Amino acid sequence: MTRATLPYYMATVLVIGALLLTTIMCTPAHADSNPLTRSQTFVLNPLVPLTHCVTFGVENEFRLEWKLSLAPKWTLELRYTANLQKGYSSLGFQNGTNRQIITGYPVEYIHCSRQLFDTFSPYDVDGNVYPNFPEVPGKITSANTSHVVHYIMRNLTVTSREFLDDKKDAPLNVTLLWSFMQESLFESGCYMGDLQELSEYATFQLSLVDDYYKMADGICLPRLSDPEAQNGKILSSKLLINEVNQNLRVAGLFLGGSLLVDAGLSTPSYNGYVLGGNNGNGVCSDSLSTVYARWGGFSDSNGGIVKYLVTIGTVEKPSLYYERYDAGTNVAVALPTTIKGNATYRVAVTAYNFAGLSTTVTSKIVSVLGGGVPLFGYVYDGVTKGVQTSNQQGSTSLSASWTGWITEEHTTKNYNTFQYSENGFQYAVGEVGVSTTSVQGWTTSPTWATSVTVTGLSLVTGRKYTISIRAQNCAGLYTQKSSTGVLIDNQPPVGGYVRFTNSSKSAFHRSTMTLNDKINLRWWGFADYLSGLLGYEWAASEFAAPPSTSGSTGMLVAWTSVGMSTQITGPVLNTVPGSASLLNSNIYFHVKAIDKVGNFFIKTSNATMVVPQ
Repeated sequence: MTRATLPYYMATVLVIGALLLTTIMCTPAHADSNPLTRSQTFVLNPLVPLTHCVTFGVENEFRLEWKLSLAPKWTLELRYTANLQKGYSSLGFQNGTNRQIITGYPVEYIHCSRQLFDTFSPYDVDGNVYPNFPEVPGKITSANTSHVVHYIMRNLTVTSREFLDDKKDAPLNVTLLWSFMQESLFESGCYMGDLQELSEYATFQLSLVDDYYKMADGICLPRLSDPEAQNGKILSSKLLINEVNQNLRVAGLFLGGSLLVDAGLSTPSYNGYVLGGNNGNGVCSDSLSTVYARWGGFSDSNGGIVKYLVTIGTVEKPSLYYERYDAGTNVAVALPTTIKGNATYRVAVTAYNFAGLSTTVTSKIVSVLGGGVPLFGYVYDGVTKGVQTSNQQGSTSLSASWTGWITEEHTTKNYNTFQYSENGFQYAVGEVGVSTTSVQGWTTSPTWATSVTVTGLSLVTGRKYTISIRAQNCAGLYTQKSSTGVLIDNQPPVGGYVRFTNSSKSAFHRSTMTLNDKINLRWWGFADYLSGLLGYEWAASEFAAPPSTSGSTGMLVAWTSVGMSTQITGPVLNTVPGSASLLNSNIYFHVKAIDKVGNFFIKTSNATMVVPQ
């Protein structure tokens, strides 16, 4: 654009600029002492004075402040204050002919203005396509109708750190750009000329560690517009020709040169892991009172990581258990809480660097088991699943069955594939009241099952024994459950009395009977002090010792169950097969008391003579 065409373009610019300035001025009024403050996200306050400063412009209308922090921070803070009435201002970085706007006001809202000053990328550094609000950590800290303040913090690169260590200096090239608002800025094509085509510009170099620029009691003294103060620092200039009257411009301040800064967000790098669960296995936890997390792989080349904040919760409530717990620089935590079995949780770790920038990584979901016992598991004594056997006859073997173990309670779960690898199980035999392994220690079965029979034992009658089952779960710990216990009973019931009587109430034994008499029996005094009595059977024979203990072999009357009844009113004797041959012979009545494991005791009545009627 030439000076000849200036009036035409200026007319266009004045209309558009007036509209933009009207928009700005229609916002609530704020005095310079009470600027419109945006929300802050930094540890440091962007409004406090920094350590070094320089002003420039004919009217001293531009001001650049900075603070260089060396090891271990290695950061550069910059604050750029621009006269808003001079046009649109921005702050960014340059590398050769490439320039990148980090913060602009209100240049980010204008398509071509943004493109003019951002040849590095058509996107904001936060990845959003313009227009959008100024990105973090490049921010507008305040704005009113006269001035706008830009603030950024950036990490120093390794190159700049080495330069500081070697040269003890930090030279920074600065480019200040002005341009009349050209008509093409508001059409489909945007002006992309080189630096020399711009109306006005200045390039100069600052030494960030030079005491010449050091602030005195918060007062900024150095002025690059004063010839005697430039001290040879101006590299080239077409600076500020008639700039006082040219009040609608695009003004951009770009930083670069030997002192390189990371132009991106410079958040901590991550190439590692964030894991929850016991031992940080990432898939399972076996505690109902503690949540676990461990992590690694966060790094920052500019001073390292200064702290980690840990958030633990569910998918629905990410901070249910802990919100931004400060772990310092530790890389693992075990935090007390109350959590239910069969629940889940996940861990989010946020790593911060010295610049206050962060990277957050969330773990996979962790399954919570039963705190050392199976969530829904139960162990039954005996071989029948779901049926508890309380008493047992026999001393050389013991059986148990179990239900309700979920897969995670007896397997290893692969973090990457979530596939399961079987861990088998272990079993042990112990006497109740002594220890889990007092009879037989833990024995391993390589494959999972739901029942086991242990043989070769020497169990003692009258004592109670239990089988315990345990399996290594996906948290790397053991899930264990014991049966209620089974009582060993190899001892038969104790006997009482059996009487053949005239009636159910008589306790006297009849020594004679006829073929036409009914068989009336009573018995009492039987007991079992271990498993208890299950019931009775009765029978009759011609012998004091019954020929058989079950069935009918050799018996006049076969063994017949009567439950827990202690008397019978039986058949008439002459209805019993073979009874006719019994005249003048003795008959015996037998009662068998049976306990709950099958032990029995037989008691026989005194003899009764069968006589003619």
